Amino acid sequence: MERPTAFVVYLLVAMTATAGAGAAQIRRLPPADEAARCPGFVAFRTTLQQIIMRKDSAALLEIVDPNIRVSFGDVQGREGFRAMWLTEPARQGDVWVELGKVLDLGGRCTDANSFVAPYVFSDWPDDLDAFEYAAITGSRVRMRQAPRETAPVIAFLTYALVRGPKGWAIASPRGCRSKRPTAGRVSSHVST
Repeated sequence: MERPTAFVVYLLVAMTATAGAGAAQIRRLPPADEAARCPGFVAFRTTLQQIIMRKDSAALLEIVDPNIRVSFGDVQGREGFRAMWLTEPARQGDVWVELGKVLDLGGRCTDANSFVAPYVFSDWPDDLDAFEYAAITGSRVRMRQAPRETAPVIAFLTYALVRGPKGWAIASPRGCRSKRPTAGRVSSHVST
């Protein structure tokens, strides 16, 4: 599979060493998709995927729940969704990409009427802060010594949970920044 070159993603990774082993301990978050367990969800997902392919804003707004929560703040409901995702042309492109990714990542059927997606949200470990960690949602993702495509590959990560120091960022190759490693951590960069 050809990887996208426009958005090579770098994550500053800090892994803790396992006691006595000297090797890096990597927690994994394997993919899951229980859509078939939720009656009617597979058909809904197919409809939504077609809307995404057509980039049909009107059809998308029709199926958005009237009480959708789109942020931690005051922006809520269909109007909030429209304002947040469909008013600016630049953001309109994002909604199709982001919804497509969410559907592609699968999720969990929590009861007969609820499907939680993406799986990285439904399966996120309770003991990890989602603002400090990120999920690698691919197989054999390269971990590099530095935040550039030409840096040596030092490991491959598969469906791993990675932690970065305070202030870490995700950036494209042209915008990537190197961060000073935090004492006691192994510091590396991940590209997809």
